[in-house]
Amino acid sequence: MQAGRPEITNWELLSKHFSDERLQQYLIAGKQNRSFAIRLFIWNSKTSASIWEVIGYVEVSLRTVVDKQFRVENGLGEWLINFNVFGPSDPLRKVVAIARTRVGKTNVMPSHSQVLQQLPLGFFQTLLSKRYFRVWPMLAGGFAGGTRASQKELSAAMFKLRKFRNRVGHHDLLVDDDLVQEFNNILRIAELIDPNLRTWLTKVSDVFEAIDSRPTC
Repeated sequence: MQAGRPEITNWELLSKHFSDERLQQYLIAGKQNRSFAIRLFIWNSKTSASIWEVIGYVEVSLRTVVDKQFRVENGLGEWLINFNVFGPSDPLRKVVAIARTRVGKTNVMPSHSQVLQQLPLGFFQTLLSKRYFRVWPMLAGGFAGGTRASQKELSAAMFKLRKFRNRVGHHDLLVDDDLVQEFNNILRIAELIDPNLRTWLTKVSDVFEAIDSRPTC
């Protein structure tokens, strides 16, 4: 500490950088105990990071499975612009167009892979929903842990994941969430893709340990 400068408390430091409004949530959850609230804040951040890691694995896997099914197994090639997948006025075409602009504003046409990587989870959640059931027969074979009738379960799980992913991504307070249930939902999606993927994720992830490390007053 520099001479003449008063020492700042941890609470003042966090309040300065993360806002009183955000910290107030933790203070309420921590029963007005600032020390406990800070520990909850740190736990929430670390647990969110652990969950985010697994969501990332599942998101990329979903993208890969869908792409392979359309391009390789069904021979549609550039399926993102194929009218057998999306009609002329299909709303997902707009999502694809936005993804193209994210690749870069150059005179070079973005590759299929570049555009695919820019598509948000919501794109795939919608594609796997009941609304696009007509394309499910082309995708079902890529989900080794499910059956051709698994679309309904997968759609529900994806809807739940999308909502939870947004909360984790926005650093929301998770202390009142059933994190075990939310994480099991993510693992179930992985299992529907491939049971071996779920097994691998449970080995490399520390989510359950993070959840169990929640501080007590």
